Amino acid sequence: MIKQKLKSVKGITLTSLAIAVIVLLTITAIIIYNIKDNLKVKNLQQLQSDIENLRDKVSNYYMENGTIPAKSEYSNTKNIETISEAVDTGKFLVLDLSAIENLTLNYGKDYENVKKLSTFQSGQALTSQEMQNNTDLYIINETSHNIFYVKGIDIEGETYYTDYTIDDVDKKAVDLRYIEGIKIPDGYYYVSGTKDTGITIKNSDNTERYKWIVENNEITEVPSDVNLGTNYSWDFIESVNHYKGYYKNTSNNKVMFLETDNWSPIYDKEGIYIDKNGDTASIPKNFYVSTTPGQNTISEGLVAKDTNNNEWVWVEVPKSEMPADLTFANETGYAVEDEVNCAAITKTLKAYAAPYTEGKTGQGYNWTDEWYQECALTSDEYKETYQKMIKSVYKNGGFWIGRYEAGIRGTTGTEQANFNLARTAKENPIDATQVIIQKDAIPYNFVTTSQAETLAKELSPDSSKTSSLLFGIQWDLVCKFLEVRGGVPQANINEDSKTWGNYSNVNLAITSEKAKSYSYNNKIWNKISGEKLSYDNNRDYTLLSTGASETTKKLNIYDFAGNEWEWTLEHATEGSRSL
Repeated sequence: MIKQKLKSVKGITLTSLAIAVIVLLTITAIIIYNIKDNLKVKNLQQLQSDIENLRDKVSNYYMENGTIPAKSEYSNTKNIETISEAVDTGKFLVLDLSAIENLTLNYGKDYENVKKLSTFQSGQALTSQEMQNNTDLYIINETSHNIFYVKGIDIEGETYYTDYTIDDVDKKAVDLRYIEGIKIPDGYYYVSGTKDTGITIKNSDNTERYKWIVENNEITEVPSDVNLGTNYSWDFIESVNHYKGYYKNTSNNKVMFLETDNWSPIYDKEGIYIDKNGDTASIPKNFYVSTTPGQNTISEGLVAKDTNNNEWVWVEVPKSEMPADLTFANETGYAVEDEVNCAAITKTLKAYAAPYTEGKTGQGYNWTDEWYQECALTSDEYKETYQKMIKSVYKNGGFWIGRYEAGIRGTTGTEQANFNLARTAKENPIDATQVIIQKDAIPYNFVTTSQAETLAKELSPDSSKTSSLLFGIQWDLVCKFLEVRGGVPQANINEDSKTWGNYSNVNLAITSEKAKSYSYNNKIWNKISGEKLSYDNNRDYTLLSTGASETTKKLNIYDFAGNEWEWTLEHATEGSRSL
């Protein structure tokens, strides 16, 4: 009975078993193939996501800086089929990913290798070997701004290098808004040429064409063949001297010129600005950064303004000149435990800023950053402010200084009545709400150290930041900045600054149209030789309004030498007597 039951059970033959195994294996192979295919599709999608992300970031960078974040040429592009000879006419450059904020990518890992290369750091073309060793890289065409992935993504024999195929080449040329730092005015489009040979632009319906006229020599009046009327003459002169040229209509000699007051969107939180050279600056919340060439790089004096329209310049302090890898008990505020670290930073900064720090014991005086009773701060406030400043300089590699001398609100116009606001020692008491750092203002004069510090403390547009008079070490660091980046000889800073400062025995040409039109008590400001303005009829007094002469500007900072005595928080003593 048992055997019979076993024989009656349904079974499976070897033939059918073999067929079943083959079918299962085939199904498995299809599943494996689909998984691989899906992975490749995912890789392509990640590439497309990278390109889209980069395009948006590069576009924003270009609109703010007038250039793309790339400098080193990458010429090994022969395999990239999606390049269009009609559109991608410029050089291909390695995208400088470190210049782009808040960027996360799936590919481009070889950038970390490339950015260490001396050729990349100097902006030179990568060598053949360097290009061969680094293909996991994003490059950009300098003319079309089209972005490509050198290595490419392979899917079943076809390689994808960007977010379009060879059958769908991006043939639309980018709307270039800058050529070599020269802005294309709104409503006009680039046609041809360079800054030196003459940039040609046209409007959308091609009824007007303008060509860039190069003007390398500084002008003081409107050329005879240019008809602007009288309302815009100074704006035209300022623009031409700044940009070294202007646009002129090719048929009727009509003129267009560029504005010199262009700003980035407001920083709604603290951020890091990276200029075209890769140099960085810390931007406080509620600041705008200048996008005007000559004002948008650290090496030329980066200019920013706050929501009160006060203007500032970034003073670079190289981090390489400070101790490395210091940690603090309190990163931004005061802590007794941090005094040793701050003292070490101060010591290295003094060494870096020599000989300006070394000259502090001359003429019988001793100058030190230590508390004194007349500075409007308590001893504890002084120590806390100094330590916060040192930590900030260490962390950010610099600090902001007022672009102009402190001025009086309401005196930037041309009306004679505004001059009634000018304060003298016998007139109104100081008013912290009236202090500004803007062009064409009457300088805030006749104040004590305590009053000056009270005014300075009110200038910060953000309560999380501290503004104050400069400490002595900061003054010395500005001097070093002017020497290193501005090329001002040490002797012209430390010994005799009459070549670029306003003094009673120096004649300066007044370039501000508003300064020329100022009047006081029914009299034009006394025009001493060279149109030097005087706040008083006495030749010994030669106070200029802020930003009145371009001669006094170095790295976009005006009147650092001469014009007024400058208060700092540095304590001066003669023997045992405080001054």
